Amino acid sequence: MPSLTSYEFLTPFFFIYIGMQVDPATVAPSLGLAAILFVPAALGKFLGVAAPALRIVKRPDAVLLGLSMIPRAEIAMVIIYQCHQLGDDVIPDNVFAAMVVVSVMTSILAPLILRSLLTKQSREDKMKTASRKTANRLM
Repeated sequence: MPSLTSYEFLTPFFFIYIGMQVDPATVAPSLGLAAILFVPAALGKFLGVAAPALRIVKRPDAVLLGLSMIPRAEIAMVIIYQCHQLGDDVIPDNVFAAMVVVSVMTSILAPLILRSLLTKQSREDKMKTASRKTANRLM
């Protein structure tokens, strides 16, 4: 059984702690802001990886790389948490709650999309392999 590094062990506790800092009363009013912030957050991460990747890999692989970067939120959460600690005038509770919601949304939605794309790609690869085998037998 592989051993866990301290990073792998402690990371979930970090996100749990951040989530516990959110005032539950601010979540519902922050959903609109979270939806607005989700779009540039996801697009920025996606395009920041997928666009340069198009120069060296095929489009489906670039899309998978871009999607795989969307849930990465550790640094954003550290910054938003530290700024929130400076006071409500720096990061208000509703903005903090919205950022946590965005982090949760990207952590849930991106893997679901990735899974469906990887399943589809795997099926297509199997069909191509089967077609090549059939073509080779006919020759």
